[in-house]
Amino acid sequence: MLRNFCEKNLIRLELNQEGYSSLW
Repeated sequence: MLRNFCEKNLIRLELNQEGYSSLW
């Protein structure tokens, strides 16, 4: 779960520029 959390965290950081709020 930690690894999955890290991956989602990285993806969230990348999508943060485009606006990841719609994803969550």
